[in-house]
Amino acid sequence: MKIGRFQKNEIRLLSGYYLMLILIDSTMYSAFTMMILSYFSNQLKLLILGIESLVAIFIFIDTNRKKKMLVGLKLQDYIYLGEFGLILFLCFPNSIFIKFFSYAIVTLSTSLLVLDISKSIIIQQSQFEIGFMKLANLKTFATLIGFGIGGILNAQFIPSLIILIMIIFAVSLILVNRFSKVDSHKSLTISIGKIEDIFTVFVLGILTANTSVWVPIVAVSLQHQYVHLTVIAFVLPGVLTLILMRWLIKLPTVIILILFVVQSLIMIIGFINQSAIVQTLCLACIVPTSLSISVHLRSQFFKKNTIFDLKSLIQLLSVNSNTVLFVLAILSIIVPNIGIYLLLANIVSMIILVIKSQKEKL
Repeated sequence: MKIGRFQKNEIRLLSGYYLMLILIDSTMYSAFTMMILSYFSNQLKLLILGIESLVAIFIFIDTNRKKKMLVGLKLQDYIYLGEFGLILFLCFPNSIFIKFFSYAIVTLSTSLLVLDISKSIIIQQSQFEIGFMKLANLKTFATLIGFGIGGILNAQFIPSLIILIMIIFAVSLILVNRFSKVDSHKSLTISIGKIEDIFTVFVLGILTANTSVWVPIVAVSLQHQYVHLTVIAFVLPGVLTLILMRWLIKLPTVIILILFVVQSLIMIIGFINQSAIVQTLCLACIVPTSLSISVHLRSQFFKKNTIFDLKSLIQLLSVNSNTVLFVLAILSIIVPNIGIYLLLANIVSMIILVIKSQKEKL
C-alpha cells in the first residue's frame, strides 16, 4: 500500500507529537523518582512504578468497556485532564499525596494520548513492522533525553518543569485539532482464553524490562570502577539502538534470537567477573536486539489477533510491561542479582522461540 503525500505529512506530525508526549512522560517519571529518592527511602520509588501499572490497567479495562469512561473522549479532553493534574500539583506543593495524585493524572493523560497517537501511526503505515519500528525508535530517543533531563533536575526545579509542561499542553491543543481520532467498531472483549499466542505477551513483558532493570545495575558498576563514565550506561544503548535498529530488523528472526542469547550469556559472564566495561558493551547491544525482537513479535501478535480492537491490544501489552516491571522492582528488594534471573528468563524464552520458529514461519 502506497502512502500519499498528505498521509506522509500527517504521519510526520503524529510522530513529532508522539515524540513530545514520550519526552514529557519520561522526564516526569525520572524527575519524580529523583524527588522521591531525595526526600524518602528507596522503597518509595516503587510507588511511581505502581502508579504507572495502575494507570495502564485502568486504561485497559476502559478500552474493553462498552460504555467507556475516558478512552472514548476527544484528544482535547485528555489535554484538559493533564492540565488539571499539573494545576493541582502547583496549588498544593507541600502535600506528598497530592504530588502522587497529580502525577497519576498527568500519566493518565499522556498515556491516553500516546495510545491514540500510537494506533494512528500504526494504522497509517503500510506494514505493522514499519509502524512498530518507528514507534520503537521514537520512544528510545525521547526516553533517553527525558530520563537525562529528569535525572539532573533538583526537587526545587520540578514546579518550573510543571509550568513548562502546562505551556506545551496548552500549545498542543492547537495541534490535536489537526488529528482525526481513529476509532474501531470491533467490540470483542479481550480475555486470556481468547488471545492467540499468549506466550508472546510474556516474552514481550520480560524484553521490555531488560533496559529498566539493567541500566541502573550497569550505572552502579561504572560508578564504582569508572566514575566519570557513568553516563555511558544511559546514552550508549540508546545511540546504538538508533543506529542498528534498521539493520537488525532486516535479519532473519532466528538469527536475532540466537544473537540475543549469545549477548545475554556474555552479559552474565561480565556480571560474574564484575567487569563494568563488558556489562556496558553487552547492554548496549542487548537493548537494540531486544527491541528488534519486540517489533517483530508485536506485529505478529497483532496479525494473529485481528478480531480485537488494535487499541485494546496495544494497551494489553502496556499493562503487561508495566506489571512485569513493577513485580521485578518488588522482587529486587528481596532477591539479590535479579538482573541475572531476568537474563536467564530471557534466554529460556528465546530458545523456546527458536524452537517454535522451526515449526512455523515467524
